[in-house]
Amino acid sequence: MTLKSIETVETVALPAAIKVGFRGRNDYMKDPGKIGSDPLAAAKLCNILKLHTRRKASVFYPENDHSGAIYTGGVTTVIQVPGGKDCEICSTAGDAVILGHQRGQKRIIALRTKDCVPILIYDVGNKFLAGIHFSNITGVGYKAPNDWLGPILHRVFSQINPATAFIWLGPAVGGIGRNQNGCTCYQYTQTDGVRDGTILIEAIQNHYPDVGLDGFFTTMEATEKMVFQWGHIVLLILLSYGVPLAQINIGRNFCTSCEHHQWYSHRKLKGDPDERFIVPQRIGNLSWIIG
Repeated sequence: MTLKSIETVETVALPAAIKVGFRGRNDYMKDPGKIGSDPLAAAKLCNILKLHTRRKASVFYPENDHSGAIYTGGVTTVIQVPGGKDCEICSTAGDAVILGHQRGQKRIIALRTKDCVPILIYDVGNKFLAGIHFSNITGVGYKAPNDWLGPILHRVFSQINPATAFIWLGPAVGGIGRNQNGCTCYQYTQTDGVRDGTILIEAIQNHYPDVGLDGFFTTMEATEKMVFQWGHIVLLILLSYGVPLAQINIGRNFCTSCEHHQWYSHRKLKGDPDERFIVPQRIGNLSWIIG
């Protein structure tokens, strides 16, 4: 896979039964992983998804806790929405949700992210829906905790057929975005520390030996930092599972840092006075799939 071939990817046709959406810098939303303690945020979420007009709507919402856990059914924390008796938020632990086909019922998965990659999947073969919070920890095991479960996509694709999967990548730092040659927003140092680029490379190569990284990371001599084209790398990882290139939509994989006026970016705003204003306003990025 080369940068040139990625440039030619067309927008994936949306299956008729599926609705996918992305919205940035949403107000009145609490920390991306902790909606359960904020009923007003839950109401805002239902309003964004226009769920008050539905007969019954349950939104499955992972907490993005970097545990790598996947919800496939069972206990959830249900938040009833003020003023929306037919809408409820089913908050789940972990970083992903997979929902099987349920006759006569709408399935909704919503993901809230800062800079990590939201991945939405519809498997037309078995009609499964999936929403994944993909980070350097959940995706490749970078500095993962001892109880980490392995790459989250390994376990997702054990239940979803890559050949029949339609995938949408949402906005994330280092996304493919409008600059197909990449940006310099996803940076790591070359030495042992909080962000070690050499460890990240080793983690990717360990779990995805078929993914070639040549051309997708560089070293800036002035700062001695490594720059990763993260959106391109995530795309290559998905292709390594056998997902057809024509079924992966990168049209909304904007870089949150480059386009921070539209999409919230913690990396861009960390330490910036603007973030101290934004965080109390509960602004973040929302991605969802309905089917």
